[in-house]
Amino acid sequence: MSTLVHCPRSAPAARDPRVSPGYQPLDYARMLGADAWRRLPADVRGRFASHDALWTGAMTLAASRCGRWVVQVLRLIGAPLPPVSAELVNATVCIEPDPATGGGRWTRRYHFPRRTIEARSVKCVEPGGKLVERLGIGLYMQLDLRTDRDALHFVSTGYYFEIPVAWPRRGTIHGTRLRLRLPSWWLPGETHVVHRDLGHGRFRFTMTIRHKWLGEILRHDGVFC
Repeated sequence: MSTLVHCPRSAPAARDPRVSPGYQPLDYARMLGADAWRRLPADVRGRFASHDALWTGAMTLAASRCGRWVVQVLRLIGAPLPPVSAELVNATVCIEPDPATGGGRWTRRYHFPRRTIEARSVKCVEPGGKLVERLGIGLYMQLDLRTDRDALHFVSTGYYFEIPVAWPRRGTIHGTRLRLRLPSWWLPGETHVVHRDLGHGRFRFTMTIRHKWLGEILRHDGVFC
């Protein structure tokens, strides 16, 4: 059985002038640390060395009854999860740089027989130095990076909303962002994404969501190249 390695946070990367104030450029090698990064297969390092990729594959999209309800609710924030399908679904993942945050924009397209479902998110390093994924309408998922012998893991450690607040003062507009952290028992639960190298340019993508009380409510699994 593989053992997950919790990687320490490294020093901030040098500031890119295109990145908005407060953000740090997202560099997976720097966040993992040199030793953990070198232990990953070369193909995994290549996939995450930059925010520029196009992956194609096919997935199974399973969910419990509660998970199906969660999928519908999350449509309100831009449908970051596709609907359930008992058949294999062709999928593409496009990653592009996000100049505003120094991170990567992930666009996932699920090609169903009668329509294509698109889900977007941004992985970036928040001003506090934590890796996060921005899902939509101000919802953020905090992430830990972990590794094992042939895989890179993204494990959620909490969710929060950021709400912009502005007020006039002495003829100018001042503003801030209020952070509303969701309790651990809130849906959907812990998200665990694994990119496991299969060799020959292929990798297995697995995403599970496990709730504290409801158990596993969603499992996506597929092979990409």
